[in-house]
Amino acid sequence: MTESIATAAAVTLAEKVRSGELSPVDIVDAYLARIAERDGTVGAYITVLEEQARSAAVEQTRQLAEGSAPGPLAGVPVGVKDIVDVEGVPTTQGTSLFADNTAESDDPVVTRLRDGGSIVLGKTNTPAFARSAVTESDIAGYCSTPFGEDYNAGGSSGGSAAAVAAGMAAIGYGTDGGGSIRIPASLCGVVGHKPTFGLIPWVDRPDVFAHARGNHAGPITRTVPDAAFVLDAIAGPDHGDPFSHPKMDRSYLAATEEDPQGLDIAYSPDLGVFPVADAVERVLEDAVSALADATSSTVHRPEIDFGLTLEELVEPKYHNWGPVHTAVLTERVAEEYGIDLTEHPEVVGESFVESAAKGYEIDAVSYKRVNDVHTQIYHVLQDVFAEYDLLVTPTLSVSRVENGTIGPETIDGKSVDPSTDWFLTFPFNFGGPPALSVPAGSVDGFPVGVQIAGQRFTDDTVLAAGAALERARPWHHLYEEL
Repeated sequence: MTESIATAAAVTLAEKVRSGELSPVDIVDAYLARIAERDGTVGAYITVLEEQARSAAVEQTRQLAEGSAPGPLAGVPVGVKDIVDVEGVPTTQGTSLFADNTAESDDPVVTRLRDGGSIVLGKTNTPAFARSAVTESDIAGYCSTPFGEDYNAGGSSGGSAAAVAAGMAAIGYGTDGGGSIRIPASLCGVVGHKPTFGLIPWVDRPDVFAHARGNHAGPITRTVPDAAFVLDAIAGPDHGDPFSHPKMDRSYLAATEEDPQGLDIAYSPDLGVFPVADAVERVLEDAVSALADATSSTVHRPEIDFGLTLEELVEPKYHNWGPVHTAVLTERVAEEYGIDLTEHPEVVGESFVESAAKGYEIDAVSYKRVNDVHTQIYHVLQDVFAEYDLLVTPTLSVSRVENGTIGPETIDGKSVDPSTDWFLTFPFNFGGPPALSVPAGSVDGFPVGVQIAGQRFTDDTVLAAGAALERARPWHHLYEEL
């Protein structure tokens, strides 16, 4: 029973709570048992809220027995990335330096999750300040993909993705500033949705405008309908986020119930510049064909040309936002907490220290002109979406990344930059189109994700296409095998 509860879809769990077949206590107990059994080797959680989760489940069970109307997410357990506030719980930012940084209130989306009936199981592992494409913290260590404990879950929402894949959360809540939802979704064989920018509010302080470059938040789930289900519950504006916008007048879950038909699908195996492993590309070719067959759609192979080499696309001089952000973060932490992050490379990493130093050297004009490059990337994608309904790519160039590294140093024998060259995700953060990573198959037993992106505000089409692929190429048996 525990196994089936811990691998069931969130939609199914909520239906069983509403029908009385399962109680929230049954569900929470099953997930806490899985955490006790599995998290020692996975490292998905920084903080497990066992007492609070059980108390919430007991209270919700009592309310249901008294006839209270259950929320849409009734009894569904969630793991929350540990850069997002949960009242009364430390928001560690993935570092022991913030172990006592207790949140005074819930993040607005956490409030929406709770109001919808979801039960917070704990705070999930993330690298320090969520600034890495792999997940390792000095609190919980490596976060491994459940498909191989020597391999990383990906970052920076790795704990949320690994928890969902291993049956230690029904849904995960993550953030994505360049791929941090989609990267771990691919490496952990789960679904990760970066919604249209502003669809889910992000309340950032003290600089509410800091995430305008394209920082998103979104769900990580075991099925595409689950991602749509969560999106229905948490999307919508919050006046604490000036970039949030009204929820679309549609049900995302309903959009996933039927295959869309007659789409024009642009397929790019490399976005014009990325090196992609041959084995990954073969999986993607099969997945794109399956999607086209399921939706009676036409696959096109347009040339994607950003007008930049890969080195120019990822070179820091073209992306001065990162170092400046690091320098600003360093100053704020010093002012508010009296901690000089650059004196703790053993915690934040040498690359953080180097980035902060570079940030202090960048002049305001150079920093501002990074928007020119981001606009160039956005313009190219807009040209694609003007002609095609979807743009499909690999999520990642590889199927696995070893713990103790920041990424692969070679792909099919070709040297690459391990910090940047293996994730085809960050171009979709500029301008905010929705992008979904869905399991497409596997290489040597490790999952491979396909990235499905669309024009802004077409999350329903993107999710519907992902659900069609999921029906055509089901992978849920993989979770039972774990």
